[in-house]
Amino acid sequence: MARRQLSQSEPTTRPMRRWIAGLVVFTVFAGVSLYALHLTEGFLMRDPRFVFAGPPEPGEESRNLQIEGVTHASRASVASAFGPDFGKSVYLVPLAERRRNLLVVNWVLDAAVLRVWPNEVLVRITERSPVAFVQPPQSETSLIDAEGVLLPIDNPAEFRLPVLTGIRTVHGESERRLRVRKMQKLLDEVGPRSEMISEINAADPENLKLTVTVGGRALVLLIGNRRFRQRLDNFQKHYNEIRVRAPDATVFDLRLEDRITVVQTSGNAKTADTLENRDWLACPKRFSRVDTRACTDFHLLRSTQEAELGD
Repeated sequence: MARRQLSQSEPTTRPMRRWIAGLVVFTVFAGVSLYALHLTEGFLMRDPRFVFAGPPEPGEESRNLQIEGVTHASRASVASAFGPDFGKSVYLVPLAERRRNLLVVNWVLDAAVLRVWPNEVLVRITERSPVAFVQPPQSETSLIDAEGVLLPIDNPAEFRLPVLTGIRTVHGESERRLRVRKMQKLLDEVGPRSEMISEINAADPENLKLTVTVGGRALVLLIGNRRFRQRLDNFQKHYNEIRVRAPDATVFDLRLEDRITVVQTSGNAKTADTLENRDWLACPKRFSRVDTRACTDFHLLRSTQEAELGD
């Protein structure tokens, strides 16, 4: 009877013994692994072969810091981000934190920071791409990228970019980005005609103002927020006629699809606001026989005969 009870209990205790043995083996293995990791980490932290050496002299770059992709950003600003790490093991360089430090450096769009064993750090910089010159009031001329980020500039002559005005120091990045994108939409739409544009005023993003050169004269065009190419084509098509009828005109409103309005002339300060009460402002047909030489509105859809009759 006793032998039978002993034989029945053995199947129950065997799995328990195997589980305990496995636990012991795992514990020993984990302990050895942790100890080996501790020794390895101590080795990487203290061995002189892994020291991230700083600059040999003040003002020089460390030979152990490789910087790639920098053209307009300050190399000194990039290198200074690693100041706290010089003289320590390259293993201790906090790569993610250093990348965040680099992203606040002027001109830096993105950065990658890599360890190069045994004792170097590689930095790859992606710089921002400027799209226009800007000069906010009471500020120096700078550049701006597609995201509305202002970029300092040392040598303006190396860039061939449009001038974007209407950017204010009080504008946040999102407001600047909106104005830049309006400018880019216009330039994309007008294509090669952008060569005649010297300045784009985006103070009002819904009514862009262009400074253009036509026939050797600087003119201002109020072009609105859409149909840029068509409006510019209409203006160029009718400009010779307009120049004959209003030779002193310098500011034109192109926002109405069937007409071009003279807003201001170089000879006086009259604007559309001061002319609104004049019967001939819109040059309607019923006034076609009055003296329209002073008229500030030119209907694009009128026939040549009607125009001659108005004269």
